[in-house]
Amino acid sequence: MRLMRIAAVAVVLFGLVTAGGNAAAQSCPKGKLRLYTSWPMQGAMLPEGTGMKNGVDMAVGEVNAAVAGFCLEVVNLDDASPQTGKWDGAVEAENANKAVADPLAIVYIGTYNSGAAKVSIPINNRAHMAQVTPANTYPGLTKKRGAAPGEPEIYRPGGFVNYFRPIPADDIQGAVAAKWAKRMGVKKVYILNDQELYGKGIADVFEATAKKIGLDIVANEGIDWKQPDQKPMLTKIRASGADLVYLGGVIETGAQVVIRQMKEVGLTAPRTRFMGPDGLLEEE
Repeated sequence: MRLMRIAAVAVVLFGLVTAGGNAAAQSCPKGKLRLYTSWPMQGAMLPEGTGMKNGVDMAVGEVNAAVAGFCLEVVNLDDASPQTGKWDGAVEAENANKAVADPLAIVYIGTYNSGAAKVSIPINNRAHMAQVTPANTYPGLTKKRGAAPGEPEIYRPGGFVNYFRPIPADDIQGAVAAKWAKRMGVKKVYILNDQELYGKGIADVFEATAKKIGLDIVANEGIDWKQPDQKPMLTKIRASGADLVYLGGVIETGAQVVIRQMKEVGLTAPRTRFMGPDGLLEEE
């Protein structure tokens, strides 16, 4: 089964889209298959993790947990550290290794954070395990544009593609954001990033595009998201005369602190606007 995992997941995912019927009509003559999920299920990202978990559970429930003669079982894993409440590379590796060690596992659904995907993709690739993400947007995971040297091939030690994402990458989002800023009349931008793969990556794309279209970039500065007082940095930004602060990051890496303290130091619209990527959106 291990060599057939990617083909098997295609059959199952197609079944999730097309299958119907009631529970009584379903049978599992071919046995059981497991779908593993991995994303943060605690801390600031709990709402996002819960939403993705519920989406997978709902999709499986809609086909009565049975497709093409197989019973489906979802194994939900948390890749966050209890100590920090955010994704942890060691935990993510443990989750991926648990999945590939399970002979009934056919797909690894995750991750939420692009940095976590860098850890799990090669593990799953070596085991011929398909991986599908609902959230990763760092370009280098699948393409060369906006990637670091060696990407994305370094995530494919087996020499083939096993990782898929049905969403746009940040080389699109970051570029469009810069063009939108110019259209709004922005002249001078101070870029912040959380020094994570996703946040730094999209900030860099924003910066590159902004420079090409004539925006003045004061800095692209990494912030210490563990620091509760960002006022010294924000006071510096205010003195720079920037009319836009762009923050590449997610809620769990201190965006709410930056936004709140911007108001406290007088960095408010219309003098100074704030912009960020999809990682700053949290829907309750």
